[in-house]
Amino acid sequence: MSAPSPHPDHETRPPHWVVGLRELPVVLGLNTAIGFASTFIYDDWPHWDDNMVVSQCIGLCIYAGVLFFRKWLRVHCARSGIVATLLTGACVVFGILAGDTLAGWLLPTHPALFLDKLDSKHFVAYVVFGIGGGTIGMLYFGGKWRLTEEKERAAQAQRAAAEADLRALQAQVEPHFLFNTLANLDALIALDPKQARVLLGHLNRYLRNSLTHSRSLAPTLGDEIEQLRAYLAIMEIRLPDRFRARIDCPDDCRDLPLAPMLIQPLVENAIKHGIEPSASGGEISLRACLTPDALEIEVCDSGVGLHKAPVQDSNNGTGIANVRERLHLLYGKQARLDLTALPECGTRALLSVPRSALQGKPS
Repeated sequence: MSAPSPHPDHETRPPHWVVGLRELPVVLGLNTAIGFASTFIYDDWPHWDDNMVVSQCIGLCIYAGVLFFRKWLRVHCARSGIVATLLTGACVVFGILAGDTLAGWLLPTHPALFLDKLDSKHFVAYVVFGIGGGTIGMLYFGGKWRLTEEKERAAQAQRAAAEADLRALQAQVEPHFLFNTLANLDALIALDPKQARVLLGHLNRYLRNSLTHSRSLAPTLGDEIEQLRAYLAIMEIRLPDRFRARIDCPDDCRDLPLAPMLIQPLVENAIKHGIEPSASGGEISLRACLTPDALEIEVCDSGVGLHKAPVQDSNNGTGIANVRERLHLLYGKQARLDLTALPECGTRALLSVPRSALQGKPS
């Protein structure tokens, strides 16, 4: 089973009060338009301000009802227009009664009792425009909700594609790495059995971590770091005296959710295109830090650098491009991967994931 999206509750919607604040300008604008329309039709300009207050009270109460039944309206807008219409009608009736009563409290000249208004032409206008406004609002918000549902389905499909990319990346990287390591192990068994046992232990730890990490329902940065420690220990044996590795991952970062196979391709790139071409080898450092805005993971090498590195082969280029694509699919467009040349020599890869995306809100 592949690792799920790092934020499985990605579809979780914001609280109703947050949604209400976002949509409030649209509701106020619609109420204002209805108030002016009512005033214009009945030529009641001396009381336009009172009409505006009544329109806002009724409109806001209708919207409060829609907001209260939002969950059911979202479901039935997509499945059954009849149920959605009945719920909307109930919200309109409630809004007219409650809004009219509220207007009566706010306006001394406005009778608050429903029975006092049965013969009032203004009340007929409130009913007509309330129903009309509720219908328009339902069409607007219903369309918006359906669009949101479509976007969420598209995002789910993108995350499924990202998980497929992860499986493809693992299928691309792990067999190649495993075959080379087994070849080294075969040679060491004859030349240095003690070192062969050490290598076998690191390989066992790497494969165990890889299996556990890829099947985890909540993969973390700490899981990735442990797998990288085993990977680097193997590479230090395969490339003796060619490079040193340092990992700095504070405790406050280890439990942060992070999708698998985002960092290892960067480390592999540093070894293959930075350390191996260098006559003197070099050092690889991995540092993670949590800033107020993002989780930042930096992979630096002191190898030959971007400008002197050999032309990237197709596999490596695909790996880096795959990381960028998965970053955007899983964490939004604000997540990024930047490769820059260091001043003296070497390369710096900086992976940045917004904190909001780590908490399940794509940026």
